[in-house]
Amino acid sequence: EDAINWELTSSSISSLSSITYSPKLNLLVAVGSSSAVITSTDGINWTKQHIDGYFDLNRIEYFPELNKFVCVGGAVITSEDGINWTKFDNPSSRDLLAICYSPELNLFAAIDSSDVYTSTDGTNWTKCDNPPPESNLESIAYSSELNLFVIVSTNKAYKSRDSITWSESSAGILGSNAIQSITYSQELKLFAIACSYPSAVITSNDGINWTRHI
Repeated sequence: EDAINWELTSSSISSLSSITYSPKLNLLVAVGSSSAVITSTDGINWTKQHIDGYFDLNRIEYFPELNKFVCVGGAVITSEDGINWTKFDNPSSRDLLAICYSPELNLFAAIDSSDVYTSTDGTNWTKCDNPPPESNLESIAYSSELNLFVIVSTNKAYKSRDSITWSESSAGILGSNAIQSITYSQELKLFAIACSYPSAVITSNDGINWTRHI
């Protein structure tokens, strides 16, 4: 009514693609196309945040070691409170699809569809010379327990200790189509991969040998 305070409605947000949670802030943050960032402390009431620029956001993560949200897509944006965001240039000519962080190496690793980029500060990025030999990379995750990065493509997995040198690690995965994402659970001490067709969850305790479920 006053052109200052705005109510968030379903028509005022674009398609959402990723969500994460900060236990420290008790804050959910979801992101999506057209620079959409929305936040909530209860999962019911949501507030749209302002982001400079107009670009798609594909994946958001909260890194408790850094007390920071980091989101990638057509740009890299970071925030310590989920409300005030700083935008950095995308190191790739394509949208970044996913990001993870190694506390042991103090290293971010992000991917687009065919390349891997690393950064120690989330601002300055280096393109890896020897990425996995794929043009359909989908997601990346890191295990502190194993000191291991794992990238998945549509139907394969690749592992690396340093995010620079990668080797295939697809035992039990070959034959899977439409892999969508990967995550690592510190509590369960396993990697988990989600596939869309045929629907399946594939897990591994070591990032090398995989077992299909569902």
